[in-house]
Amino acid sequence: MIIGDNWHLKYQFDSGSTNLKLTSFTDYGLRISMLIAGSPNRVFSTTELADFLSLPKNHLSKIIQTLVRGKILVSKRGHGGGISLSMPPEEIKLGDLIKILEQKQSLVECFSPNKSNCTIEHLCRLKVRLSRAEEKFLEDLNRSTLQDIAIENILNEKNWKGKINDKIVEHS
Repeated sequence: MIIGDNWHLKYQFDSGSTNLKLTSFTDYGLRISMLIAGSPNRVFSTTELADFLSLPKNHLSKIIQTLVRGKILVSKRGHGGGISLSMPPEEIKLGDLIKILEQKQSLVECFSPNKSNCTIEHLCRLKVRLSRAEEKFLEDLNRSTLQDIAIENILNEKNWKGKINDKIVEHS
């Protein structure tokens, strides 16, 4: 059972296990970051990343904009332009990266800066516990850096050939 469709961190209870889920926006943001961190001195195009991740270019662009605003990536337009890391991957903490990607989501409605419609908010003793759990989650992830999860050189310097959804894909 999933509790609350609008939660960015969802707890799913089945067979006695607890699964923590992030939004697909964050999932793809992490994938993009891991790929770029694998070749930190390289500039990537949005087309190349979108093709490799089988992600619509406009969705990828929104994720990249968030990472640029969060000072994780830098973006340069025009000839020779593209996307690269704004700092070495060993300086980017995973918890901070997830916090940037999840900034528009609230764990629960009452954490939102917008007006909450929760009718028991003034009685609730769960909020402080969830807040602590979220803080500990990000704190634990901050013990690792983007360098620790980088996928090195999967997209080589000029061309890549990869298997996406069981199809061979070439990009130049």
